[in-house]
Amino acid sequence: GTENVIFWQYLASCLTVLHGKIKTLDEPYYLRLDNDQGWRSQLVDTRDKTHWPYLLLADDFSGQLARFIDGLSAAMPPSAAPGERREAIEDACIWLVRRALSGATQEPSEPAERAFLERMNQAGTVERDFLLYCAAATLSDAGRKPETSEADSPADRGEKAPRKRTPRTSPDAFQAEHDSARDFLRSRLSSAKFETVPFPYFFLTPAFPPTYYALIRKHWPTDENYASIVAKDRVGARGGDVGARKRFFLELDKDQEVPFSGPAAEFWDGFAQWFCAQELRDFFVELARPHANARFGDGDWRIDTYPDVIVTRDRTRYALGPHTDLPTRYATFLFYCPEDEDLRDLGTTIFVPSDRAFTCRGGPHYDVGSFEPVFTAPFVPNAALGFVKSERSFHGVRPIQRENVRRDLIQYNLRITALHGGRDTLGRF
Repeated sequence: GTENVIFWQYLASCLTVLHGKIKTLDEPYYLRLDNDQGWRSQLVDTRDKTHWPYLLLADDFSGQLARFIDGLSAAMPPSAAPGERREAIEDACIWLVRRALSGATQEPSEPAERAFLERMNQAGTVERDFLLYCAAATLSDAGRKPETSEADSPADRGEKAPRKRTPRTSPDAFQAEHDSARDFLRSRLSSAKFETVPFPYFFLTPAFPPTYYALIRKHWPTDENYASIVAKDRVGARGGDVGARKRFFLELDKDQEVPFSGPAAEFWDGFAQWFCAQELRDFFVELARPHANARFGDGDWRIDTYPDVIVTRDRTRYALGPHTDLPTRYATFLFYCPEDEDLRDLGTTIFVPSDRAFTCRGGPHYDVGSFEPVFTAPFVPNAALGFVKSERSFHGVRPIQRENVRRDLIQYNLRITALHGGRDTLGRF
């Protein structure tokens, strides 16, 4: 056997390939190379002979390499003569040593490596945002808050900075309507009947008082108030889910004003105050709790969350392949806001995979051809669709083929930042 950490890592990867498939991602490797405090960098800096490139100078390098070749040869399937197998492995090892020697020179970095590192250091990119998310999650476990930088401000991302919310000097003209809508919504959702197959979800109408829904439609943002999902690099805008790029949205935050003015701004600022508040967030957590126990256990677990609330407009050719949402998602609540019932066939569809045993922890969007529809929520005025994240919560939107469509809705995505007690069966927390 081999004792050297380099060779047993290689051997483990080779055995994985022999028994199935393995996917190699360049980005984590580039990030590792750029970490001058990491284990690899420290071994290289100290000229440690258990790691490339100084491994080549180790007294027993030839013996270590021979043991690696012997182990891999023994694990290979008998599809070729033993001599041919060994020759192929030896040729591959020559390339391995060649690469190790090249790594010790000052060769120019790969273009993909340079581009990735630039994105890592550029505020507002998905790589930078993910790095900050990881830092926040790590520091929150240690009871500390991550430091922030002016370089991560909206202005540095090329965006118009949101106006900081200031205390109102006059009463909110819509305050009574907001209060009534909050109480109405909680009452309606408290009586929602969850379906349990293929995963917990509900559909109901009306979600808001009819008079309040009329205010939502009256003050609905105009096209110039939206950002493109591509410009914001949100999930769904990347990869093969091209139809998702026909989505446009406006983020709501109770601590920041909307980027427009007038009565519509006053309405949406007031809406964000109650819709993004901790009180409603806690209500949504408890509403979904009986159905989230399957994920976190029946014990006394609790979660820290934040609401990702967006006012959305989807246009012609919008589509979203079946997916289960990221593992950081707790539950999703969609509030349909069309002007009339002409788009009733364009609601979100609940899917089951054709292979009933197939599940997904979360992330990829799949081809609809591998799934069967179970239920399509009618996209009608003042309706709500809610569901709890699981490895079976496949949902999506089939392609919108009609011309000049404006599919308006409000999304309330409840994201998890920490789990206290319980055990996450998806392995995220």
